[in-house]
Amino acid sequence: MAVPTSAIAALGVASAQDSVYRTGHLTYTCDFPLIGSDTATVQWTAAGPRSIAVGGEVVLGDVTAVIVLPQRVVAQLYDLAGVDGIGGTVNASIGVSGGAAAGLTIRGLGVAETFFDPQQDFPVHALKRPSTNVPTLTAGAAAGPLVVQMGPTFTVHADLHYQNAQPEWQRSAPFDCQLDEGQDSNLASITVS
Repeated sequence: MAVPTSAIAALGVASAQDSVYRTGHLTYTCDFPLIGSDTATVQWTAAGPRSIAVGGEVVLGDVTAVIVLPQRVVAQLYDLAGVDGIGGTVNASIGVSGGAAAGLTIRGLGVAETFFDPQQDFPVHALKRPSTNVPTLTAGAAAGPLVVQMGPTFTVHADLHYQNAQPEWQRSAPFDCQLDEGQDSNLASITVS
């Protein structure tokens, strides 16, 4: 028995009819543990339907973030703190226009424990897991676009790997990254009809 595309989208799983939505490469200022304030570049991606009925509901699927830590940040973590790996989770705020959301935070994107080279930029991949909570979106009562924007902040709950410490993996205090002003943070625009 075939499963309707709308039902697949509602489960937050990408289907062949889904569109892949992306932000541009957004610059954030982050309050990194151990080394303080610096920047990171992030691109957010999600899958969702091209269109939805008036009043319909959808959950974006395959939500990911690629957070690129510049080499200078990676080198400071390595040289000053003895850190050579990272894992953990990411929570990200969102905004919605042309509809509503059951909550304005994506919670629990997972970052696998990964080691880095202190001589290179380090792309951190935060991926949707079965435990990730992506808010349900509800289209408005009139035709038009249902637009999802990435909000002004995301929070990292980082597990850091220390070269010369026991235990080697230690949870840091959560730290925030703030979207720098003047950027288009739109992630998805779904036609409501």
